[in-house]
Amino acid sequence: MSEVRICDVTLRDGLQALDREAEVPLALRLRLFDALRRARLPYVEVGSFVNPRVLPAMKVTPELLAAIAPGEAEIAVLVPKLRYFHEARRSPHVTTVALLVSASEAYSVLNTRMSTAEALAAAREVAASARREGYRARAYLSYSFRDFGEGNAPQPTETVVRLCGELLAAGCEMVAVADTNGTATPGDVARTLKAVERTVGLERVGVHFHDRYGLGITNCFVAYESGVRIFDGAIGGIGGNRMVKGSVSNVATEELAFMFHAIGVDTGTDFGALLEAGRVVEEMIGLLAAPPPQSKILLNRVEALPART
Repeated sequence: MSEVRICDVTLRDGLQALDREAEVPLALRLRLFDALRRARLPYVEVGSFVNPRVLPAMKVTPELLAAIAPGEAEIAVLVPKLRYFHEARRSPHVTTVALLVSASEAYSVLNTRMSTAEALAAAREVAASARREGYRARAYLSYSFRDFGEGNAPQPTETVVRLCGELLAAGCEMVAVADTNGTATPGDVARTLKAVERTVGLERVGVHFHDRYGLGITNCFVAYESGVRIFDGAIGGIGGNRMVKGSVSNVATEELAFMFHAIGVDTGTDFGALLEAGRVVEEMIGLLAAPPPQSKILLNRVEALPART
């Protein structure tokens, strides 16, 4: 078994920011999914079931699910409310539903029009229905390190610990603590994960970092050293939070694989297939006339993994 688990969110978190108006054709999305499948990633999040007027880029999710050729990976979709779960369960190939709760009360209201307590209640409903019908469930806990509504102040660790515990108790197999605004420092990461490890444990806790200031991969390394073994990424580093200003790209999946390989940690991924996925993402970026990907692997045309240390 691989030592870490890299979960890819390009087709959901990546495209919801890059492709706001659903201009990337289904054929390109399918090519990207195929490369991700061949990369042997254990988890691929292919889209969201949400209001298409709010997120037009995700309205093709049912078509994508109907057209893919699944392999061994978990095929996941984001479903924020029970009514969207009922839509998702009509699509083939879905194995996992992803839920969303925010540790920041202000962000929860802005993003979902629900308080944190209401979002947690909605997540419990979805998780219960999903598990009852044979689906797996995972959760995102946004603003786990810095608080959107408190001038970007450090998020109280007791809030993160409590919500992680409640989401796990609700039936989620894991919780990804997220740096939603991309401003977490290595100190924030170490402080938060130490508290989570002491109270909840880290076996079922992952990290989802955005990369506003170039600390994304560093924060992943700190999380690994803290004991985390589940990491989210998006090819090319595309995407980010549609609700905040500026560049908050995701950590790049291929940079995660490259970093872990360089320090002698097995990811189980096919780096060549990740690079193929990168070329598809570059096509998407060209189609949309968007800025180049932030991934240094793609920008520098890296074609091979480094020697292991």
